[in-house]
Amino acid sequence: MQKKVGDDGHLPLALGAIMKHALTTAQTESGESDEVSKTESKAVELDGATKKKLETMRTRLFQEFYGRFAHDYEKRAELKAHRDAYRLVSKRLKRQKKLHPGVKVTRSQKIWMYSGARKEVDNRAVRKYQRLFKSRLKQWTTEKLYEAQESLKNTMDNKAMAEKEKDLAVQKKMEDDQVKGKSP
Repeated sequence: MQKKVGDDGHLPLALGAIMKHALTTAQTESGESDEVSKTESKAVELDGATKKKLETMRTRLFQEFYGRFAHDYEKRAELKAHRDAYRLVSKRLKRQKKLHPGVKVTRSQKIWMYSGARKEVDNRAVRKYQRLFKSRLKQWTTEKLYEAQESLKNTMDNKAMAEKEKDLAVQKKMEDDQVKGKSP
């Protein structure tokens, strides 16, 4: 783990690396699931261009989520570490007052206790918000990707319906011409 900048500097969450790892795993999982879905059911199969479009869309969504929410997760992790360390120091001060009621704890000793407590609670806050970031990243991207897939599917269905209607119109015209005696 990297060292923080100063005593109260930002915690190194490395959310960019987590995003990249989640992206690679999501792309490899989607490749496997496509092969499984081909063998299990004869659903609407996406062509290579559509798959590529969805992969680029997923990448863009991951980057968008990182850009929009990474700072919020870093801030939340820092605040949690501060709260936990402060709580730990206050517990220790209460115990200190019970054990040694006549000894007053100086400000520098409190700061020293706080920095020690921060070392104890930083890793937990980092891990917690890394996990939260990763799970929310997957959930948010899946929701957006589902909306995009639905819109792509609807456009493909609309194109197919338009072609079918066009073919029916041509066939009806040919039948009408045959009834009127105009054969092609």
